[in-house]
Amino acid sequence: MSGRQNLNKNAISAFEEHGVRTRKPPKVDILDSSGPPHRPVYTAVATLGGEEVGRETGNSKHEARIKAAERALQNLSIQDTGASNGQEEEDTCVSEEDLTNPVPDRDPVSALMEFSQTSRKQVHFNLISQEGPPHMPVFTMSVTLGDETFPQVKGCNSKNTKKDAACVALNALARRKVLQTKFPRIGGQVNGAASNARSRPDVTLGIPGKNPVSMLNEFAQKISKKLTFDAVMFGPPHKPRFRVTAVLEDERFVEVESPSKKQGNVLAAQEAIRVLQERGEYSLPKAILGQVSQPNIQILTPPHQLPLHDRVGQVAMTKMEELLSQTPQSLVGRKVMAAIVMTDNKTSISRVVSLGTGNRIIKGDKITQDGTVLHDSHAEILARRGFKRFLYSLVKSDPHCYLTPGLSGKFRFKPFISFHLFISTAPCGDGALFVHCDGENGNGDGMEHKPLFNNPRTQGLMRAKQENGEGTIPISEDDSKQTIDGILHGNRLRIMSCSDKICLWNVVGLQGALLSRVFEPIYLKSITLGSLFHLGHLSRALCCRVNINAIDLQLPHGYHINHPDIGVTTTPEPARAVEKSRPLSMNWAFGDANPEITDATLGKTYKSLNMVDGPSRLCKRSIFELDRQTLGHPQNSTTYRLMKQNADSYNQAKMAFQTRMNEQKYGTWVKMPVELNRFTCS
Repeated sequence: MSGRQNLNKNAISAFEEHGVRTRKPPKVDILDSSGPPHRPVYTAVATLGGEEVGRETGNSKHEARIKAAERALQNLSIQDTGASNGQEEEDTCVSEEDLTNPVPDRDPVSALMEFSQTSRKQVHFNLISQEGPPHMPVFTMSVTLGDETFPQVKGCNSKNTKKDAACVALNALARRKVLQTKFPRIGGQVNGAASNARSRPDVTLGIPGKNPVSMLNEFAQKISKKLTFDAVMFGPPHKPRFRVTAVLEDERFVEVESPSKKQGNVLAAQEAIRVLQERGEYSLPKAILGQVSQPNIQILTPPHQLPLHDRVGQVAMTKMEELLSQTPQSLVGRKVMAAIVMTDNKTSISRVVSLGTGNRIIKGDKITQDGTVLHDSHAEILARRGFKRFLYSLVKSDPHCYLTPGLSGKFRFKPFISFHLFISTAPCGDGALFVHCDGENGNGDGMEHKPLFNNPRTQGLMRAKQENGEGTIPISEDDSKQTIDGILHGNRLRIMSCSDKICLWNVVGLQGALLSRVFEPIYLKSITLGSLFHLGHLSRALCCRVNINAIDLQLPHGYHINHPDIGVTTTPEPARAVEKSRPLSMNWAFGDANPEITDATLGKTYKSLNMVDGPSRLCKRSIFELDRQTLGHPQNSTTYRLMKQNADSYNQAKMAFQTRMNEQKYGTWVKMPVELNRFTCS
């Protein structure tokens, strides 16, 4: 760091940091004072390792000390950029590589002690000197093994300096090929292995919603061993760092560095899990969101070589892990996850274009008439709303030429583009309700739909999520008519289940009413589940309960009943554990820099850390504004409800679906109060 850069902060602090970095005790003292009592002049001297490097005067002691520190930094900067006198090289007898640990799964002091026992040579740690002020001491130490004394090291606390001295000795022994007799796993790759251990990237959660510390603690309890974390603070008091080691009974694992003790515990736990995995003593459990790939290890099978449902699941989960690494750990919970994956069969590339997590709906007293709140924050719904944002971005710019004009003059995707929905578990409603009773069956890969109708009284019925309720309930005709006054005065808000909404999408498409003005219907090629899979129940719930022969005659041109390939990943997730989670949801769409966290019960973004509460980018108003900016509106006073009503073909298809479901006595579609759609963009 140059002197000019150091002057941007408190010069004394910068000078002290330089002293710690160069392992030379820094001091800035008042030497004397002169002048009259009412206007004294103080002289301050800055020394580094006992050598004067700066002297200045000031009208106060504080001013004099700061000027002396500034002068010292300037002199040191000139000295660093000029010809080196080699003094620091003489003082520092070891390189950075010598200070790395060549035995990454052992504490360096413990490793050296083990080697000394094997070689039958006694080891001594020599404290040569302790310099500097009490609040910032500098220790000089060396190691003697048998008759040999290794080069000295300096550090800001005795424990870390002792470890550095042990590393110097271990590296010297490794270069002579004698350390490998005790630790054959280092394989002679001393500097590379140690460097990799120290420069390991920041933590990415191995399991969404599961803290590595909790994982390691569960493992310790399982094998009846005590788990502790040894943390040592070093660095200047205003900017400390921590060296943390996970200790399982008597075994110490890889030491990590971190700016906080909490993060250090997480990193240390992850390193311990990695070592245990390499030994075959520990295997990662599958997460509640599906199969998890181990961090920092490449996937052996390329996604395009996997079966369809495994490919979709792998791409979705990889994106989920990436987003979780950008999300504060406290906001991660065990939630349902859904993602829409776009596959380019021409290039064999699959990518997630939208993703959502969550399983809650808004509280009735939080609904508004300005379109600024999210009503339904279930994962499947958020993924579909994010997909709409992806479509708007393609209308603005289509660099890969995915779109082409259809016969109707509207956009359609080229034949080699297909879309796939991944859900970590069966969608709520008719698709999930009966799997618990009948159990899971098959994988569905390429299998013909054979819907089950064992009990016509209950199976196939449309169901609704209810405010503050768990699960879904059948809909009576009275329940389908909701008013804003009734909801605000205590009636429980009801919203259609995810199974029913996906069934509707398989008739009207994913694009929605507004985008149907410029897009032909967009249908799913497949639906992949992570758990709770039963082909008979899912095919009934998601598409087959709509009578094809009866409805086809009523559907407008371009619309049809879609029967996607329904399947499950070959490594389904285990049964969901009972756990109370926070009502938070996450959403992301292709092109977003970061995921957005929302409070599902409030319908707004979650206020935490650098986030503020407010309208979500997926709320009706945000989508309506995006529609106005992208496609234009006849006039600014046009309401959201009126624009949706102008989508004639889409509304005709939706009405045909709802009418047919009612005729089959599956229930009536629950609609939100009409007042909620009368807002404008102005």
